[in-house]
Amino acid sequence: RKELNRVLKPGVSQKILDAMLESTREGGTVSKLNIDGIRFCAKSGTAQIYNSDEGKYSFSDVTSTLLVIFPYDNPRYITYVAYHKPKTTVNWGGVIGSYMLNDFISGLTGYLEINPTNQSVSKKEITNKNRYKKMLKTDNQMPDLTGLTAGDALYILSNKPYKIKSSGTGKIVSQSPLPGTILDTKTKIFIHSEEPNESDR
Repeated sequence: RKELNRVLKPGVSQKILDAMLESTREGGTVSKLNIDGIRFCAKSGTAQIYNSDEGKYSFSDVTSTLLVIFPYDNPRYITYVAYHKPKTTVNWGGVIGSYMLNDFISGLTGYLEINPTNQSVSKKEITNKNRYKKMLKTDNQMPDLTGLTAGDALYILSNKPYKIKSSGTGKIVSQSPLPGTILDTKTKIFIHSEEPNESDR
């Protein structure tokens, strides 16, 4: 790659990312954006919509937006969500955008190249890495998907012709068929995910 023109002075972009990271921490405007192993940089927006007929800004109609760059440690992806006149009880961009992206990004984590934050792990957690391997074409036993994301489940089952239906967001808490069940080409797989309670985070 050849640098054509420097837009910002050295260090400025990092300061911007640092400030955007703060908004995702507890008490921040985008604190609801929470996916294990990923640190996000985010900027939310909630703008009143101008009513040209009345010549003033609306007190009820807004455009809610959320810009996210991730992962913080090695930025590779940018997502942008915009809701025009959202019909929700809470219309802050940082809130409704977070719920949407939690669901969307969780479903992609098995396909994205993300370097998680350095952290200490136990030997047991390291051996669990085998659960993320794709099922072999000769393997027809239902794996245990609980604790994984929908994206991880799709990756594991990507060698198989099974129909998969998922619901919820976060980590998988229940599945059908149960682990160990013998599967065939007509098998339909259902997985349900839920966000962890605050006490479990």
